[in-house]
Amino acid sequence: MIAPAQKYQDKLKEKLIDTWYDEKYKYYRGDVYTTYKELPLGTWESHDFVSLDKNNNILGYIRYGIDRTALAAYNISILSFVEGTATFGKDLLKVIDDIFYKYNFNYLTFSVVVGNPIEKTYDGLVAKYGGNIVGTYKNYVKLDDGLFYNLKLYQISKTDINRMKIKS
Repeated sequence: MIAPAQKYQDKLKEKLIDTWYDEKYKYYRGDVYTTYKELPLGTWESHDFVSLDKNNNILGYIRYGIDRTALAAYNISILSFVEGTATFGKDLLKVIDDIFYKYNFNYLTFSVVVGNPIEKTYDGLVAKYGGNIVGTYKNYVKLDDGLFYNLKLYQISKTDINRMKIKS
């Protein structure tokens, strides 16, 4: 189930802090340091959601920025705290669907650090929605392991999704 992250801010903050020194989250952090940014008190600049199980335990966090001029969602941030749960995957697909059909944004742009285990899933998701791999920045991101990584850029448009729906 999807809920506004602001309602669960204290629990979410604790879960996010728990990831700071965990090697498996280095790709999510995407930098050499980590900080906690308070969630906004509105929806003008971003949409922030938690994915919850039936007992209201937080399974994951999904956030994206909003460019109101371009009617675009950007920098979607996807973090699962529990591996192997279908609920989080379904919630993520619902959030993406809502971007285009509930909130009527025209585009979704996002990126992934090349080498992140989720990269192949993102490639498949973008293909499913008819989107594009826009390009790759070489040696663009330095992670907390001190190494530089490439950054792959994606874009999905509402036009692409509608075209894919017509084909199927």
